[in-house]
Amino acid sequence: MDDAPSADDAVPVPQRLLVAVAGLALLMVIAAVSRHGLDALISSGDDVGCWSCVVLHVLCATIALYAGYRVIAAAFPLAGLIRRSADNGAAAIQASAHLLGAGFVAAASWGGATWSSLGVSAAFWALGITAIIAIAAGHRLLTRYADHEEIADGNIASALASAGLHLAVALVVGLAITGPFTTWFDSLGHFGCALLWAVALWPIRQVVLARLILGLTPRQLDAAIAQRRDPWLGAAEAVCYVGSAICLAAGW
Repeated sequence: MDDAPSADDAVPVPQRLLVAVAGLALLMVIAAVSRHGLDALISSGDDVGCWSCVVLHVLCATIALYAGYRVIAAAFPLAGLIRRSADNGAAAIQASAHLLGAGFVAAASWGGATWSSLGVSAAFWALGITAIIAIAAGHRLLTRYADHEEIADGNIASALASAGLHLAVALVVGLAITGPFTTWFDSLGHFGCALLWAVALWPIRQVVLARLILGLTPRQLDAAIAQRRDPWLGAAEAVCYVGSAICLAAGW
């Protein structure tokens, strides 16, 4: 007699990946926002009002994680990524990148011990999500293939490249948000200047990765990802994006 399939066997592997990433993003947000709140408590004093603000920041950040993912996913040209991920690994990779990107922005935006910090956090969270959507859309206009169409067709290489871009932009946006709030003028100026580094991701891909490392023209790199569907080149592009963002965050 054949053994009955287990509950784990009934869940497709791409969806297991998505669930794991969702749990990781939630844990990251709660841990980061709690740490920011505790740091603020140390500097502002320990009273009931401050503790209430810290807890409220954590709750708002958790909601912002979900809302940020929904907004980023809605702005992506391919709808229903989670539903498609049941039998499409490329969709699961892209949805995972959206989740982690929303998590980076939520973790960087929220965290404080005063009531006024709630409004500031909400404003910069909204700016961060908007920046991710705008920069990703600009990149989509510059590439010679439609990444959402490739992902819908199960192109893992395209999904890896697109996911790497989303994660890198989210890291840059998180860096732009991070820092003490002084005045709106100064903080928004810092945010805008930091976002300029996201523009550098495109020439790094075109010149450093394509020409210097791989010895390809940008057109050949696009063809390798969209037509040959080379997952190694898709992964190389993702590593190029994320590695550049990490170097920027580390101050290199």
